[in-house]
Amino acid sequence: MVRQACLLILLCVLAAARAEPPGAVPVGPDLTAADLADALRVETNRVRRDYGLAPLQASRALEAAAADQASYMALMQQAGHGNVFRGQATVLDRVLRHGLRPVSVSENVAAKPARSEGTPLSRAALAARLVAAWLDSPGHRANLLDPRATHLGCAAHIARVLGRADYVFGVQVFARLPPESPVAR
Repeated sequence: MVRQACLLILLCVLAAARAEPPGAVPVGPDLTAADLADALRVETNRVRRDYGLAPLQASRALEAAAADQASYMALMQQAGHGNVFRGQATVLDRVLRHGLRPVSVSENVAAKPARSEGTPLSRAALAARLVAAWLDSPGHRANLLDPRATHLGCAAHIARVLGRADYVFGVQVFARLPPESPVAR
């Protein structure tokens, strides 16, 4: 327990020293994490329509679950589905934490540079880059193109990674929610 507390304090100190604060715009004057999350949702639904699938409805609770993981990945400076924080170990834990009871849930995560050859990328270009990476991975592709999914939450955290450039840590949380589910939370 003491070891975990010390690790958490160390991680917070390191994150404060190297991660941009929420809402910061390290890669361009008009790029925020919220704008990028919206662009991810738009690009995801564009791709789903291209494959003949219904677009997914936005869910603030799923967005919050995605934001939990995007922030954690930026803190750890690597993409991953796991999380050491209590009550956030899995995507299902994070979704339940935000009050939803999904029929099914899945998650896509990725980390990509926010610049191309030193030039900041637009939110649409970053979203397209993340979605393309997910489409190139069989498991992530299956999540993105799951015809049973009904709702989506996207989040992105932009962080300066030590020894490298600005990175975007993107997360998509897909869910099939029962009709009576309070998706607007």
